[in-house]
Amino acid sequence: MQIPNCFHATDTRAHPNHDFLLLILLIVMSSISVGCSSSDPVATNEAVSATLVKAEQAAAPQSTYAPSPISEQVTSEIAARSNQNPVALTACDISPIEVLLFVAETVPTREQRIIEEAICLSKQLYFDKDATNWQMATPVYVAALNRYDPESAIKLESEYCEFIQHRHPEAWMCDPDNSNPNCETDGLCLFTEEDGRVSGSSISSSRHRDEFYLFINQSHDDDASYWYVALHEMFHIYQISSIADPDISGEGLARFLGLRSASNRELDSPWWMEGTAVYMSHYYYSAEKEATWEHLRREMGRYLNTDYNGSGLGTILEQYKGSGKHLADFNYGGSDHQVAYGMGAWFVAYLVNLSGIDKIFEFYSILEESGGFEDAFVATYGRSHNSYLTEFDLFLDKSKSEIMSILPE
Repeated sequence: MQIPNCFHATDTRAHPNHDFLLLILLIVMSSISVGCSSSDPVATNEAVSATLVKAEQAAAPQSTYAPSPISEQVTSEIAARSNQNPVALTACDISPIEVLLFVAETVPTREQRIIEEAICLSKQLYFDKDATNWQMATPVYVAALNRYDPESAIKLESEYCEFIQHRHPEAWMCDPDNSNPNCETDGLCLFTEEDGRVSGSSISSSRHRDEFYLFINQSHDDDASYWYVALHEMFHIYQISSIADPDISGEGLARFLGLRSASNRELDSPWWMEGTAVYMSHYYYSAEKEATWEHLRREMGRYLNTDYNGSGLGTILEQYKGSGKHLADFNYGGSDHQVAYGMGAWFVAYLVNLSGIDKIFEFYSILEESGGFEDAFVATYGRSHNSYLTEFDLFLDKSKSEIMSILPE
């Protein structure tokens, strides 16, 4: 399958750890709706039961985030290196998570700072909780790329792999034996697509498999995209780190994360994993950075009123309702993924309207001990996800103004 500007992965068929590489492939696809559609010129084309009672209007949020500067500290391991990468995050005290940044030479310092502060905010919002599995949330390596400069991405890839081979010699991604045979660049196509374009934003490795997370951050044309893309991708790290078992298989992790919740258990189903990340990123960007709900309402409204990425297939809502498919049965690739992301986000909005945003964190806090995705969902929300999805479909028969009314304003 081909997903322009967003998808790149090493051929998993030849690798012995097939399950984990499949899971990483799915996580890489988290850039489809966020990293790509928010920054791609086509995608940014602006066009702007259960729940029978209109939601009570929420008060405008008060921003609570303020970076807490700390003295700049660079480890001896970093200082001993001949080039400037990696650099330690200095915008806040991020401990106990270790975050190191690999910054392409043409990425402005100001944009690096926004990435750092967005990661700081993500830690405050997602990880600073009693149930966090800190060991599985670290380390995080961030590749800050200039989307208009593939050569700097290829150069950074070399610096990154030098570091990885030193610190994580068993990691698969920088092993030349696992290189992408279709790569048309002088590198390994870790930070570029096969044809040389700069990779989209994604989480491209897992702590369970590789001992670290790789967060690829493609540059954006506006500050808001930097913030909510980082909030999206860091939420994926929060999701994955909720499973403390370091030896879990890739397939086992996929089942916990809801990627096997389709009627066909062999399908990769992104509605929950991506729907939560999409909604949480826009929700918290609105709450913490804008202190109004305008951004959240605008982005969620796009799924009702546009095809979101210029596909010409009808609005995301129309594509979903016209498909005759269950939301959990949409998978990655083709036109399905945009529907899964967009309507997945609306399903999360529906749940949040009924039960509050904190229930999302409650779900992840009991996910592993509950024994599986469905058990944790029932324990958190009282009924099966299929039961809620059936009611959600009825809710979508309402007028667009009634659907929008469940969002805070």
